[in-house]
Amino acid sequence: MEKNGGSSDRGGGCLLRVYWLILGNLVLFFLAYFIAAGQVRGEWRFTVLDGAYAAAAVIQVLARYLDIRLCAGTTSTGAPGSMTVFRRYAAIMLAVSLAAWAGAHAFVYFR
Repeated sequence: MEKNGGSSDRGGGCLLRVYWLILGNLVLFFLAYFIAAGQVRGEWRFTVLDGAYAAAAVIQVLARYLDIRLCAGTTSTGAPGSMTVFRRYAAIMLAVSLAAWAGAHAFVYFR
């Protein structure tokens, strides 16, 4: 008898997994790029893109949470997901996205 792979193999779980693994990172990358490209040199100001970047980072963490809690999500290496894995992911994800956001602003400010 073949073992069922869990609900992460189904449509919704698969979409969540693809989002937090790939699409969310691409969204954050392009938003950071547009933040850096759209600013005036030597000026530090907040725009709609900054809000979109923050929302995208939170949505990515939320997608990971839903993947683990509702879809029996796994890690990127295939190990079972847990709330410990989620907390580690959330901390790293938010720290890296905050650093990338600050780096996008600093790139323009010190250019």
